[in-house]
Amino acid sequence: MAEKRQQIASAGFELVQSLHDNPDVLPPYNKELIDKCAKQIVDLYNDNIRSLIDLKAKADDSNKENESQVFQLVRIRQVAIDQIKRCSCAYINERMKRIKNMRWKCGGQIPEKFRNNMSEHEQKWLKNYNELTFEFQNEFGKEDEENEEEEINGGNGVNLFNYVDPPDKLMVKVRALKDSGQFETSDGITVVLAKGAVHLLPRQDCENLVRKGILEYVNQITD
Repeated sequence: MAEKRQQIASAGFELVQSLHDNPDVLPPYNKELIDKCAKQIVDLYNDNIRSLIDLKAKADDSNKENESQVFQLVRIRQVAIDQIKRCSCAYINERMKRIKNMRWKCGGQIPEKFRNNMSEHEQKWLKNYNELTFEFQNEFGKEDEENEEEEINGGNGVNLFNYVDPPDKLMVKVRALKDSGQFETSDGITVVLAKGAVHLLPRQDCENLVRKGILEYVNQITD
């Protein structure tokens, strides 16, 4: 029974296995297998309906042994349906997690090679996620609801990319990796980011620049 169930749900297992085989990347969305899983669910459900209708129609003529066999087959199909659903949902959910993590890790811009591996629905989901995150960030800095219309872009806002990890150091020593001109810190100090120059700056001002390859950490010093 277990072997039969696994054979029926093999497409679902293939979906999960494809992510296990590529743990650190976003492999191409497997629309073919997803469609196959959806078709299997519909086919198995319809098979169960037909089996139960036939059993009811032949209720007077059927014996207990035949009835037991039908119910056993119906249970096998239903368990297979549940397994295919779980595998498909796990596949979709894990891909969403990877897309979300990649989005934060890459400073909001997912590399094109991975974006091309996303389905149309995943790209739409990412677009909505970006819009909601942007709207949430802009909520910070509003003085009050009465002045909301006077705020530019919904207030000063906050860049959540600067707070991906909780800070354990207030000030960090960084080195500029390229000439990037003047940079104003959150406390109003202006520094010139010349290639090779070393500065002691607030951590919150540096994290995004480090991710972009403009700065690198030299060491970390507490305030």
